[in-house]
Amino acid sequence: MKRFLNSLLAPDGPDVLGQVLGAWRPWLAGALLGALAGWAVFAVFPPPTRAQASVIVDFNIEESWVYFPERRLFHFLEREVRKLEAVAWSDAVIEQVAVQTGHSVPDLRGGVLLLSQPQEGEWHLLAESRDPAEAEALAAAWAQTFVTEARLRVGISPELEALRARVNTAYANGEDMDAETLERLGAEIGAAIEAAQGLSPYLILEVSQVRHLPAEPATSRGGYLLIGSLAGALLLALAALFRGGGRVE
Repeated sequence: MKRFLNSLLAPDGPDVLGQVLGAWRPWLAGALLGALAGWAVFAVFPPPTRAQASVIVDFNIEESWVYFPERRLFHFLEREVRKLEAVAWSDAVIEQVAVQTGHSVPDLRGGVLLLSQPQEGEWHLLAESRDPAEAEALAAAWAQTFVTEARLRVGISPELEALRARVNTAYANGEDMDAETLERLGAEIGAAIEAAQGLSPYLILEVSQVRHLPAEPATSRGGYLLIGSLAGALLLALAALFRGGGRVE
């Protein structure tokens, strides 16, 4: 080991730190050894498999609010996304998934299930397990239960629908609304959106993929190699530095 470190650490000189930083051999050798160690760890102790089910989420904003300031539309969208996220993690959904798959609710909420990209468009519902088939079953069960429960929670707020119809009709008929009227209506609509308990009746949900789900390691092989190479380069360089005075006797 001493001879190996001596051969890596060059040139000789009193500035040991500068010597180590300027020598490429300790860094390269450490990176290679660390990458090999990372590859071995990945092969012997592989990470869990992560399966991904997909659900199409369309809030139908163009139909629900034909005429309205853009900032109010974003407020409406943000509110609906939060409510839909709450449904995905609700007791009704998670407990049903637990019953279907035999997992406990704390495990499912503690990292087995993951929600990705909670916006309008395609939502990805992820599940991790050491068994690829089990990961796929978990993700599929979550996606299907989520869509079923969300459809049950669609509700119509009479106050919000009346405001919606009033604004859309006024703009369609070319009525001229001053800034004060628009601001007041906007405030009323914002309050009605916050007070509405159910999901928007204009919401469209479709399960797009629950069979033959894409599955991959939760942590990629490249991640193991990168971490291993960085750790190896640093450790070997430090070993060369602290083995004493730039050259090991």
